[in-house]
Amino acid sequence: MAASTLTACKLVTERKARVAIVWDGGRHHALRAQASGFCYVADAVLGILYLSRGGVPFDGWESGGGEGEGAGTATGEDRAEGKEETHGKVNDDGESTPPPPPPPPPRTLPRRPRILYLDMDLHYGDGVALALKSPTHYAYPLRGRPRAPQVLTLSVHHQSPIFFPPGAPGLTTRDTPHPFSLSYPLAAFASTRTYSRAWESIEKIAQAWAPDYVVLQLGVDGLPRDPVGMYGAWGVQGPGSVPWVVGKVLGWDRPTVVLGGGGYVNDNAARAWALSTARIVGAQVEPGDTVPDHEFWSEYAPGYTLEVEESEFEFYNAVLMQAMRRTRIRQRCSIWLMTSLACSRSGFARLWLSTRRDRLLLLSLARPDVRLYALLIPFSA
Repeated sequence: MAASTLTACKLVTERKARVAIVWDGGRHHALRAQASGFCYVADAVLGILYLSRGGVPFDGWESGGGEGEGAGTATGEDRAEGKEETHGKVNDDGESTPPPPPPPPPRTLPRRPRILYLDMDLHYGDGVALALKSPTHYAYPLRGRPRAPQVLTLSVHHQSPIFFPPGAPGLTTRDTPHPFSLSYPLAAFASTRTYSRAWESIEKIAQAWAPDYVVLQLGVDGLPRDPVGMYGAWGVQGPGSVPWVVGKVLGWDRPTVVLGGGGYVNDNAARAWALSTARIVGAQVEPGDTVPDHEFWSEYAPGYTLEVEESEFEFYNAVLMQAMRRTRIRQRCSIWLMTSLACSRSGFARLWLSTRRDRLLLLSLARPDVRLYALLIPFSA
C-alpha cells in the first residue's frame, strides 16, 4: 500500500502522470509508531514527504515528459522517418559506439514545493495532521522560528464527542498555534448541499495557499447507510457530490494524487470511486448507467446501476426543527451530546438530547410509518 502511494507520487513528480490514483491508499489514522482506526501504515504521510522533495514543477508541465526529456534517444517519429539508433553498433575501427547520455531530470523551480492535503473522509485525518503539523513558534525552551511550512492539511469531517477519532478538533480559530493544520467540522448527516456550500471556503483556502501539488483523500464513508461513518448523507449526483468534488480539485490544474480512504459499504464505495475515476479520465459515465456484468455484479442489487440511494435524514432533521419551533422549546433546549443513533429500514431512530428541564418529548412526524423519539434528560452544569 505504501509502495503504491509512493509510486503514484513518483509518477507525478517525474511528470509521467498529471493525476495518479490509489484507491486502496489514504490510511489517514495511522500514527508514527502504532496502528489506529483500521490504518496500519501512514501511506499518505510518506507520499507527501516524497512530494516535498520532488521540486516545484513549471507551469508549462505536459504529461509524458517535460522539457528536454528524451534528448539523445531516437523517438517513435524518428524511427518512422527512417532514422536509426546508432548506439551499440560497431564502427569501422571495430569500436562500439557509446550509448547517449541519459535524459536530464525534469526541470523544477529553485524553491521547496507547497502541498495541499485535502481530506474529505467523514473522520478527521488525525494521523496526517499530527505528522505534518507546522507551528508558528517553538515552545519553551526551544528558540528561533520554525522554517516556513510546505504542507497545509485541511480536513472536512464530522465532529462529535463520541465520533472517532476521540478529541477531533472543531473549527480552526484565528489564534491557533497551528494555522497550517485546518479543521472544517460538519454536523451530522452532511448532504451534497452541505459540501456544496462548504466548498466556497475550501476554494479560498486553496487559492491563498497556491499549492504546487494536491493530495486528495477521498474517503466515502460519508455515503448513506455506512456502518462505520453512520452520520453521513453524501451522494454521487449533482453539486456537492463525490465526483463534483473531484472535478473541482482537477479545476485547480495542479499535479494531483488521489487516494481512497473510508467506505465500508462495498457497492456504494465502488460506485463513488468509479464515477470519480470517470471524471478524472474524462469518460462519459453517469450514475444511472448500468453496472457491467462481472464477478461481483450481484452485490449491486436491486438497481444494478451506479446510483447511490439518497439519505432521508435531512428530512428528519428538518421536521425535528419544525416541531421544536412549534413547541417553543428551541431556545430552552441545549443539545449537549448525541450518544446513540440507530436507524433501521423502517425509519425508526432514537436521539438522546439534554435540556435544563426533565421532561419526555414525543414527536410524531408527518409520515405515519415513521416515529422519532427524543428523550430529554436533565442538564447538569
